[in-house]
Amino acid sequence: MSRDPNTMAPQISQAAAEWFLSMREPQTSPEVRAAFGDWLRTSPVHVRAYLDVARLWEEVEQVDASLLVAADAASLSANVLPLCKVVDSNLSASAMLGAAQSGGRRQRRFRLRPYPMAMTALLLMALLLVGRQWWSPSSTYATEVGEQRVLTLEDGSIIRLNSRSQVLVRMSPEQRSIELVHGQALFEVAKDPRRPFVVTSGEVATRAVGTQFDVYRKPASTVVTVVEGQVEVLATVADRAVSGGHTRAASIPVSLKAGEQVTVSRAGAIARHRDANVNAATRWLRQELVFEDQPLSAVVEEFNRYQRVPIILVDPSLGEVRVNAVFNTTAPEHLLRFIRQMDRVVVQRDSDQIRIERAH
Repeated sequence: MSRDPNTMAPQISQAAAEWFLSMREPQTSPEVRAAFGDWLRTSPVHVRAYLDVARLWEEVEQVDASLLVAADAASLSANVLPLCKVVDSNLSASAMLGAAQSGGRRQRRFRLRPYPMAMTALLLMALLLVGRQWWSPSSTYATEVGEQRVLTLEDGSIIRLNSRSQVLVRMSPEQRSIELVHGQALFEVAKDPRRPFVVTSGEVATRAVGTQFDVYRKPASTVVTVVEGQVEVLATVADRAVSGGHTRAASIPVSLKAGEQVTVSRAGAIARHRDANVNAATRWLRQELVFEDQPLSAVVEEFNRYQRVPIILVDPSLGEVRVNAVFNTTAPEHLLRFIRQMDRVVVQRDSDQIRIERAH
């Protein structure tokens, strides 16, 4: 998945720290101020980075003044003052970005004055900033065979994990990021327009603000089903071979509303289903599996996620038998009874597997 353009890269935080130090100088030249204004107009991310450094500066005012160029401790409002002088207070961040894209003023090149000890303090602050926004703490949650688990995140969102599933959760001020490492989960997203809720499953990203949707990561594909609200699904896959690896290409985002579903293959192909059986897709919450004209091979593969003793189809041709049924995930004997009713089929069970084969 491509990185959010509004996410702050480490070099931006470092540049913001350097500009912050330069603009605190009592005798800042007009050339430096003009170049600072050009840097701000390049992107709204630069504006946010500068303000964040100013805020962090205030948080660490207790740092020994001998480490700072300006001996007097600065308040947050004083730190922001240079920005207000350079940028029109009525000019929005998006407008500044537009001005930069349409040409803007030519950025002036010059060398900032070196301040070794103060720069060290500011770069440490920039690292703290990056640590908060770029490398936000993550937590991993998983379920065992036959286990289901309900997680409530700090923002009030709820994740319901199915059997043999694992998620990696990262919460930052800009985005709520969930990686579905394997398995299946239902997401009930708390509304927060300022922080998109993004679930990745391999090369598939599902983006939502406030909604409810199910993501099932299978070995060969990912299935996304929308229960309530609306989401966007984007696939990013290897496009073509280049020296040392592959380039990556993103598909056009597919918008889904309640009752719709997409299946995204590992190759990035998206199959959309406008009238999905949402009830069937989420029956696992009641420990039930619904199969509608599915091959027996798919039924066995799904059922094995809930069992410690796997079912093995010895004869591959048996996997082509079509199945229409509902099974309880806690009662494998129901599936085995169904299979035994098939013509000339034998079920052999031992301690480590259940073998399904044709009678000779």
